[in-house]
Amino acid sequence: MKAERERREAILKAEGEKRSTILVAEGKKQSAILDAEAEKQAAILHAEAQKERMIKEAEGQAQAVLKVQQATAEGLTGICKRRDWWTRTEEEGQRICRYGGKCTLLMVDIDHFKRVNDRMGHAAGDVVLQQVAHLCRRATRTTDLLGRVGGEEFAILLLEAGVMEAKLVAERLRQSIQHNLFKTEEGSPVSLQVSIGLAEYQGAKDSLSSLMVRADKALYRAKN
Repeated sequence: MKAERERREAILKAEGEKRSTILVAEGKKQSAILDAEAEKQAAILHAEAQKERMIKEAEGQAQAVLKVQQATAEGLTGICKRRDWWTRTEEEGQRICRYGGKCTLLMVDIDHFKRVNDRMGHAAGDVVLQQVAHLCRRATRTTDLLGRVGGEEFAILLLEAGVMEAKLVAERLRQSIQHNLFKTEEGSPVSLQVSIGLAEYQGAKDSLSSLMVRADKALYRAKN
């Protein structure tokens, strides 16, 4: 009887230990699942917070660029005046020399613009300039530097863009202007073409003046 009782007690003890072991294992498993879920949620929250921070930073940079553009814009076209464009372009050149990078200058000139003024008046010419400036803005990024540097001449400094990228932008801009009918206050549509010359910044050995000279020469070749 005693032996049988001891045997049963041993069996019950073993079953109890087994159940305890199972419960501990299940508890650890559940705890691991909860820990993994918590880590997953924390990672998601961190990623969302990082994304939101990057969006805010990008919005802040865009706002800063917009404020500078508004402060330096000319009255007619709303884009950068020659003097301010020159200053900002020189600053970018210095930044590239110091930290590295690339940029390419586009010089854009409206072909035979004098005919528009002569035939339709300066008011119509002003409307055309505004619309060309608008198309130039559409063809470029907010970080690129766009300015009106002459009567019918525009300059675009494409940041972090080499010759190949600049050629694509130039061709897209040329076609958008060529295929556009420019409406004047008199309602008479005007067809235009532009010539574009480009030159890539050569770094520390280069200068803004030299860059513009090369772009102007390329513009002259495009016109002829």
